Amino acid sequence: MLDDIDLMGASPSLGSNNAPRLPFHNVQVSVRPEILLKGDGPKGKKCVGAIKFHFSKTRPLGEEAAGYVSAIVQEYCKLHLVDDEEVVHPGYCQVIDVASGNVYPGVKSTTKRMKDVAAECQNIAGLWPSI
Repeated sequence: MLDDIDLMGASPSLGSNNAPRLPFHNVQVSVRPEILLKGDGPKGKKCVGAIKFHFSKTRPLGEEAAGYVSAIVQEYCKLHLVDDEEVVHPGYCQVIDVASGNVYPGVKSTTKRMKDVAAECQNIAGLWPSI
């Protein structure tokens, strides 16, 4: 599996154990990426990203689910990691399913996925008071 992980020349560092959350319709989503990446992207732009590990032995990720995780990681990077001169590099936002040994590349298309996430969080916010 190690051969499938491509850091694309970026410098890795450990993510925070106490990372900020992403708010969607008053639902606080915990992202906590395990590895943060910084490097030079196309045309010399400074880029950031993050890698998220998935550890479940009984619920492996599929490509679609990993795409949603990658999109959420990219949103996390946009809100909490970039500074004025940096951009989020989709390729840096990989998802690694440790138990199944799959490495999923970062997705480029995030708009629809993030709308889906926001809609589900809105459903959660609506249902939560009745639980």
